[in-house]
Amino acid sequence: MKRILVPTDFSVAAQDAFTYAQQIAETMEGASLTAAHVFMPPMESEYPNMFPPVTELMEVREKMLNDFVEEYKNQPVGSVATTLQIDKELLIGFPADEIVQASKEYDLIIMGMTGENDLIDKVLGSVSISVAKRAECPVILVPKKVEFKGVRHMLYASNYESANDAMIKTLVDFNKSLNACVHFVHVAEKAEQDYDITKAGIFEELFEEGEPCFAFEMAEVEAGNVTEGLLSYAKDFPIDLMVIVNHRKHNFWDKLFHKSQTKLLANKANMPLMVFHLND
Repeated sequence: MKRILVPTDFSVAAQDAFTYAQQIAETMEGASLTAAHVFMPPMESEYPNMFPPVTELMEVREKMLNDFVEEYKNQPVGSVATTLQIDKELLIGFPADEIVQASKEYDLIIMGMTGENDLIDKVLGSVSISVAKRAECPVILVPKKVEFKGVRHMLYASNYESANDAMIKTLVDFNKSLNACVHFVHVAEKAEQDYDITKAGIFEELFEEGEPCFAFEMAEVEAGNVTEGLLSYAKDFPIDLMVIVNHRKHNFWDKLFHKSQTKLLANKANMPLMVFHLND
């Protein structure tokens, strides 16, 4: 995952996500980061078919984006300067749609979970969820005030669909630079007897090319629902990143990806939430 996109609305949440993204990128050799701002020019109420001069608006927004990057760009530690490349991109349109379109050109999106204040949190929060569900690449949602302390333990919600070979391979590739211990956690909402089949499939993929280069744990948790089970497990272990799979064609995770549940996972667990996408 070399090309990382970080959307920003200049909010406090966006600042935290930008800082987190830089620190993640620093762990990945050769990674580059693009800070992107998307805005829709307002229409004059008396003339709904007329827009203010776009050139002037873009100049203002471009300055805001430049100032944002300069202010929150990570400072060198001691005398060692960062080698991270940070680019900037200004887009016009509806934020969620433009970010999803841009995701085709990136390997990873990292963005804040909420907006500038509680009054507009519902609007901006819905942008984050919409991007997480529709993006063409993995997305990391970063709650407010989360500090990056490395990713030593990663929780992977291993339901039957997320045990898919392609998803495990994506996880392994992502974890190569982090070398985190991966906790494969299956939440059983009712008595299930074929979890051993899922577990065997995960083992097979992990050991396909020899012993994996990272430690891992496997656990089955009984809970009333998936969200409750994942949060319960995360309380008992030092999880730094939670990974879930969004299957676009099935509805198994629909309730998990309901806006309120996704926000609950990211905020109550107080950890970033990473979303992989499975199309088939």
